[in-house]
Amino acid sequence: MRLSLSLSAIAILSSIGFSAAASQEGTLPLATFQLESPDNPTVGRVVVKGSQTYPDFKSLEAFAFGKHFVLTKAQLKLLRGFSPNGAQLSQISPGFSSPGGMVYLVLTNGFMSGEPARRFIVFTPSGNVGVGGRP
Repeated sequence: MRLSLSLSAIAILSSIGFSAAASQEGTLPLATFQLESPDNPTVGRVVVKGSQTYPDFKSLEAFAFGKHFVLTKAQLKLLRGFSPNGAQLSQISPGFSSPGGMVYLVLTNGFMSGEPARRFIVFTPSGNVGVGGRP
């Protein structure tokens, strides 16, 4: 009798439709962004601003080393198709890889797990700007 009740319960429960949906992670790209650092004795206060409408960056500019940097259309084109959902600022001290140091903007596109895709924008005290997949 107990076995028939258990089998009946299983039959009833299996006939009820259970819907299970797996959650799916997606990125939320940055349409506009602005990052600011406190004043630093080597690079000064760093401010970076940018905007994009996928697949193109509309603008990217920075203030560092007391200079104003504006990426050219050719430099922005190097970022075409890259849609970041994260950004960070880093500094390389003078003498380590450059006489006056460097400021790196690292744009990332990634998920909670795994290694994100990255693009690097490098600003130097001489006024140069580099854009690429690696620093």
